Amino acid sequence: MPRSILFSLLFLHSVWLLSQSNELQDALRNYQYNEVLILLESEPFTRENLQLKAHCYEKLYSYTSALNIYKQLVDEYPDDANLAISMAECALQAGNSPLSLQCWIVADSLSPENQFIQTQKAMAFYRNNNWKQAIEQAKVVFEADSVPLLLRMVGDAYLYSSEGDSAIWYYSQAIAKNPADYLAVNKLGNIYLGAKFYDAAINLTQTYLENINPGQQLIGQLNGMAHYSAGNYMEATQRLKENIILGDSSYTTCYYLGMSLYASKLYYESVSWLEKAYNQNNTDINLLYYYGTTLSRTYNRKRGIEVP
Repeated sequence: MPRSILFSLLFLHSVWLLSQSNELQDALRNYQYNEVLILLESEPFTRENLQLKAHCYEKLYSYTSALNIYKQLVDEYPDDANLAISMAECALQAGNSPLSLQCWIVADSLSPENQFIQTQKAMAFYRNNNWKQAIEQAKVVFEADSVPLLLRMVGDAYLYSSEGDSAIWYYSQAIAKNPADYLAVNKLGNIYLGAKFYDAAINLTQTYLENINPGQQLIGQLNGMAHYSAGNYMEATQRLKENIILGDSSYTTCYYLGMSLYASKLYYESVSWLEKAYNQNNTDINLLYYYGTTLSRTYNRKRGIEVP
């Protein structure tokens, strides 16, 4: 947040404290927000008191009540960028993304060339699935700073717009700026996997697991899937078993572990994992075939024939 906005908010909070009674100040300092709201009922309806009331409602997670106050204040003070920002943030907490976007647009018009506002505006477009506007607004921010979160967000926007090449470029830039961004690694890795660039998916995920976080289950799972798809069944089995140890019992991990063991002709080990996958989803035709085949090759031929 820019210093000017932060100082403004701190100043307003100081004004609130100085202008309130000792009883109200004590309640604020002790985080007794319900008590503050009760005390404010007998106080004048000044701007400062209304903002304090909205602040207390937000602290109590009563965002709709806070939002009603911000609407009143913004109507009365339409040229105040700080109020527009407060209302935008409150609207987002209240689950009203379209209203939050409108407020960020207003704030941007009141305080142009403010990077914090421009960044939040881009994110608001993204949250409202306005991919083109999100990309355009993010590029405005990139003229001053390549914000890693926005780089990944633009990658998403291009991906959802079916522009895979652009998505790859922005995900790669996001990872270069922030190698710990596992969401960008996962998105880019899945693109590589879908395009059958198995070595690229393996290298990307392996780099993350070795250098950032070996316990990140989503990336571990993707690494195992890429190894399986590349025919590296031993490596896939090892990685997916590590995921199991970490607590990953998802359908995808159980399925690919079972399939890796099946491909290695370790049918007795395979059948238990394919069964776990089957118990989570019995509609996958590939799973049904291999689960039934594995049962037939082990101890339960009759059950293998019965698997739908």
